Amino acid sequence: MMAGRSRLILAAVGSIFVVGYAVLASQLRTPAFSDPMGPRAVPYLIAAGLGLSCIALLFEHVIVQTRRNADVSSTETRNADGGLTGTAVLTLCLLTGYYLLLERLGFILSTGLFLLAFLSFTNHRRWLVNLAVATLFPIAAYVLLATLLGARLPVGILAMG
Repeated sequence: MMAGRSRLILAAVGSIFVVGYAVLASQLRTPAFSDPMGPRAVPYLIAAGLGLSCIALLFEHVIVQTRRNADVSSTETRNADGGLTGTAVLTLCLLTGYYLLLERLGFILSTGLFLLAFLSFTNHRRWLVNLAVATLFPIAAYVLLATLLGARLPVGILAMG
């Protein structure tokens, strides 16, 4: 029964984390000389993204429970949470590698490698889609964060000059 509630528990713990993170973000002090967005915008954007992820997990939990109640004999719904622990452990390992490589390889390469590895595990047999997402998302995120929001992201080995 615990496996069926893992999304619900993760959403609840994540929501508590989001509230704590937002409280800590609200205590950031803005230096006299900072970029137009200031250092406060990025933590609030992260908190909003995490909060939306928790809401999505709640909706996913409701959908899985509805399917499970509708057709208990379905193999797909019986095994819906079966690989959740393995996926969580793999994600933690990949995020650790991402953290360790971020400064050396830079934002675009390390994010692309992380996404390619993660999507290869979670989105089987869809190599073209995985490769497109792992290539285009880091570039779009870099343009959004570095160019539009003025965030300083690690350039790594792609540094020109």
